[in-house]
Amino acid sequence: MKNILIPTNLDEFGEFAYSIASQLAAKMNASITLLSVIESNPSAILDDNGYLIDDGESDYSDLYKERDQRKEALIEWAKDKNLVKSMHSAVGNVNQVILSFIENNDIELVVMGTRGVWDWKDKMVGSHTEYIANHSRIPVLSLKCDRSNLSIKEFLFVSDYHQKEKLNFTLVNEIADAFDAKIIMLYINRDNSESQETILSNMQNCATINEFKNYEFQIYNDKSVENGVSRFCQERNIDLIILGSSQQKGIASLFKHSVSKDIVNHLFHPVITFPL
Repeated sequence: MKNILIPTNLDEFGEFAYSIASQLAAKMNASITLLSVIESNPSAILDDNGYLIDDGESDYSDLYKERDQRKEALIEWAKDKNLVKSMHSAVGNVNQVILSFIENNDIELVVMGTRGVWDWKDKMVGSHTEYIANHSRIPVLSLKCDRSNLSIKEFLFVSDYHQKEKLNFTLVNEIADAFDAKIIMLYINRDNSESQETILSNMQNCATINEFKNYEFQIYNDKSVENGVSRFCQERNIDLIILGSSQQKGIASLFKHSVSKDIVNHLFHPVITFPL
């Protein structure tokens, strides 16, 4: 891994994102790019990449001023962050600009801080992170609090393990190798519809075709996948959760039918979602 992107508006969640991105960058000899996007007016004309087009008639001077001020703020914010190699500010549609930036700059991992979604009153909170995780062609790591002291020793991979084809797991394997971390493969047994032999066979097939090196199997009984994952993380003190994002069905079905967006929104563990 060489290029990590942190989209940020320079709030505390940007600091949270840097706290873990810097660990990854230092361990894997990668650089960090900062991107801050000023949301354009709903009526503004945008190009195919989501950037504002100056039509020569509308007055966008305030937005351009804010963009330039944000760039200066990025430079100031990054003064003591020596792993940051470039900084960019733009005006446009936040989600579109981030996704187009990923495509055009060889980004391999996106790291975003997020508040998560706690109830219907907060339905817009964390929406950018959810959108990017659901539409990005590369893995997205989200976190809700400072993880500067995180010791990455165990990843939790949650699945129903029904998928037979190889997953887009290259980056996760690279991170596991760099930190000498173990991948804990977890199956939440809700209704005993499958035998233990079948579950273990599916898990072994997943480990083999995805070339896992250091791993173990865990079958955990709980009526709810979300509750089961939460309890297991607390008992095992898991460092990082890995989920697949089914982009055809949306983030509400993070790994086929087995994991809901509640894991991303409600747990305080860092979560990597990768596209299926």
